[in-house]
Amino acid sequence: MRKEQVDILNKNFKKSDKIHKDHEDRITHIENDLQRSATRDAIAQNYSQASTYANVIIIAGYVAFFNLWHVLIGKSEDWIVVSSGISAIISLTAFVTFEVFKIFSSTNFLIESDKVVKDRKRSLDEIAKMNEIRKLATIKYWKIQIYTTIIFGAIGTILVLAGYIQGLFEILF
Repeated sequence: MRKEQVDILNKNFKKSDKIHKDHEDRITHIENDLQRSATRDAIAQNYSQASTYANVIIIAGYVAFFNLWHVLIGKSEDWIVVSSGISAIISLTAFVTFEVFKIFSSTNFLIESDKVVKDRKRSLDEIAKMNEIRKLATIKYWKIQIYTTIIFGAIGTILVLAGYIQGLFEILF
């Protein structure tokens, strides 16, 4: 009889150990999810700050470009002035279009997230899924826009620089 009681106690201890282990695993999983969430939030905040800073620098670059470009009007060959202006306008249009897309995308996301939060039948996990879809769409569109912005901005800058170099040669020679 004693052996049976010991066996039952051992079984109960094993069950208890398994329950305890499962509980620890769940706690670890929750802690990992919280850490991931905190990391994602930090990354999103850093991206937002970096994006704002980059936008300020880019806008300052466009302001400087158009100020230098304006000086070239009537002082450099027309094809340089027109080509550099068109290139810069294409670059600026790509940049502004992407920023408008981000505003539109973020606004739609916030509206849809609000609907999910208000509807108790829907899971809050839907918000994370919607955000992932939004981020993927933004990245795809960003790849197109960044190349367009940089390439045409560089072409315009090179042409303005060429106009100034041409003017310098005319002054020196």
